[in-house]
Amino acid sequence: MIATPSDTDRLRFREPETDDAPFYLRLMNDPAYHHFIGDKGIRDEAAMRAYILETLRPSFETHGFGLWLIERLDTGKPCGMCGLVNREGFSQSDLGYALLEDARGQGLGLEAA
Repeated sequence: MIATPSDTDRLRFREPETDDAPFYLRLMNDPAYHHFIGDKGIRDEAAMRAYILETLRPSFETHGFGLWLIERLDTGKPCGMCGLVNREGFSQSDLGYALLEDARGQGLGLEAA
């Protein structure tokens, strides 16, 4: 069973869809993402759609949780992702998040977490 997080004052959470590939491509190729999280080597929308289908979505089906796409309530536009992930070498799930540059410094990461 997948439990969707509740909306916050500024954010809505939803599962990623293949139509979100342009957003994820921008987010995951941001220099800060590469520096703090890593470069997944995904450079085009077709590869990103495959990543969404093969990596992001299966976590929800397998574990009941994953990295939610975060949308701003005021604009309806995606601004990041946040959620729990299972990482190799960790005994428990880990909280992960990433925000677009224009969403940083506003407390949205803490709000999402």
